Formats: sequence, structure tokens, C-alpha cells
Amino acid sequence: MKLSTIVLTAFSLAVSCAQNTESQRTDPRTAAQSEAPATSQRDLDATQLSCGTSNDLSVFSLSQQASMFIVNGDEAASNDPVTASTAKIYIPGGTCTGTLIGPNQLVTAAHCFENNQTNSFDYIDLNNRNVSIGLGVAGTRSANLRVYSFVPHPCYKGILGNAETGQYLEQIYYDVAIVTFSGNLPAAHYGVEIASREELDSTSTVTIAGYGAYSDTDRQARPLTMVQTRIEEITSLDEIQLEVNGKGACFGDSGGPTYIEVDGTLKVAGTTTGPGRSSNYSCAAGSGTMMDLSKYVGWIKCSLEQMGSPILTLNTDPSSAFCKDNDIIK
Repeated sequence: MKLSTIVLTAFSLAVSCAQNTESQRTDPRTAAQSEAPATSQRDLDATQLSCGTSNDLSVFSLSQQASMFIVNGDEAASNDPVTASTAKIYIPGGTCTGTLIGPNQLVTAAHCFENNQTNSFDYIDLNNRNVSIGLGVAGTRSANLRVYSFVPHPCYKGILGNAETGQYLEQIYYDVAIVTFSGNLPAAHYGVEIASREELDSTSTVTIAGYGAYSDTDRQARPLTMVQTRIEEITSLDEIQLEVNGKGACFGDSGGPTYIEVDGTLKVAGTTTGPGRSSNYSCAAGSGTMMDLSKYVGWIKCSLEQMGSPILTLNTDPSSAFCKDNDIIK
């Protein structure tokens, strides 16, 4: 069988996996060639929106890699708006980061919940509470909040990579997921709005945040850390690419927020998938690949309605068409 692609590391879960996985990943600095770009699904008419597939792909999955990592960041303050709207997500084997977008709703990365052995979400058991939410600088688990439902974007098929280069494919990854929960948020925590594309276009400065490791070899639990950096490009693949400047996200910060400030108010513009496409995929380079949430607002809106936890201020857009294929886990 010709192995023309790989599933790039999930960038999300247990730090203890890092050493084993690093030895298996192709070093992009020794890459021979890149895969030809695929057609963006955004080129399709709204009535024709479909997930699309990569042709003639043989896919296998690497073991999950290191957990969240903020490059050259600072510990967040307890009274910072970033702390108020960022959450830690505890999943079997590790953790991820999410952003509160309502009193009982958060957005994160689909790959955080993926079972890399089966390329599915079969190990998520919400009845047995094997997913929980933490808040504050320390990401302390909240006994008051119980995860009620979860849905990955129906087009998410893994973080596919080119086996020859070790880099991302030129295709949309749809690496977005929604979590709903019951219980009341503490007074110091609240949801933020999703930034529009126009608001995102009006700035080049973003703040990213996450819980976890500070270096490739770090094995300690870490507090919420944040760093301000700049946008390199907003791409046709529905991604926000961050500059390679030694500051950013790497090996995850998975699902964590990309914030922008609009008229003095914090809004979430993206969720972290992994290293930037133009970086050398090392943590020291900084950078980051973030999903552009402005492309998913309609899907988030109708998904939350299906989950029984609507946010009335969200708008309908062409991405709403994907809701018909949702598989909601409760």
C-alpha cells in the first residue's frame, strides 16, 4: 500500500506521549516536495457545500503528541478578560483548551476528542463524566459544571499530512468542535462573541492563550498562559496563520482561543489546530494554525439549537448547511 499521507499529530493530549511521537514524525526540513493544493470548499455555491475528500489517500495515524504549549508567553492574571473566558478541558489521557462563547457553551478543536487508534470519538463517555471543565488561572475542575453534549464538525476527518514532507495538506480541516454543559458559571467567568471576518480584517494583532507545557521537554502542569502576536495571513483554507516570530502556539494549545480586541471588547476569532504552515514545525519558531471561526458561525448556531442550548445572537450563514450531517454525542 502506498502511504501517500499521514495524520499529523493531534497536538492536544498527554505530555507523556511527546517523546515517543517526536521520533516518528517526518522532519519537514528534510522534505522533498509538497502535495498539490486541493480546491477550497468555499469556492462552492452555498447549496452545494459538502465536506469533500482528498483523492487516493492512504491514511494512518500517529500516536497523540504533547499537550498545549504557549511560546514565550506570560501567566495570565486572575482578573484578566482572557482568564474570564478561557476554559481547560479535561479529556481521558490529557487536556485541551476552549473558549466560552455563552453561559453553557464553549468552542474548541475537534482533534482534542479524537481517538487516534480508531480515528473516531468512541472513547467519549459523557454519562460517566470522562470529560470535565476547569476554570481560572490554574484550570481547576469545576464540580458545578457537567459536560452535557459534544459535536465535532461533521467534515472533520483528522489532521491529514503529506508523508513525504511531514506537513499539512492544502485542504480545509474543519478542526472545530462545540461543547455544551449544565451548571452556572462563576460570576468572574463569561462567554465572548465570535468575531466577524470584517472585525478580524481590521487588526493584525491577536492574543492566544492555553494551559500546559512551556517547552518540548516540559512535563509539569502549567497555569493559563497568554501571548500577543501577529497575523501573517487569513487563508482560503479558513485558517488564521500567525507570524513565525518566536511567539505563538505549537503542538497545540489545542482548541485554545485566538482573541482580538474590538472597541475595547475581547472577541474570539479562532481556535488552535497546531504549528503554522510556514514554520519549521518546531516550538521555538512560534507561529500557529488557527481555524477561522467566522467561517463556522452558522454551523455553530444550528448545532447549538440541535443540542438544546441555543445562542440567539449568532447569525445564520452558508455553513449552516453542514448541520444536517451532525453526530451529536450526549
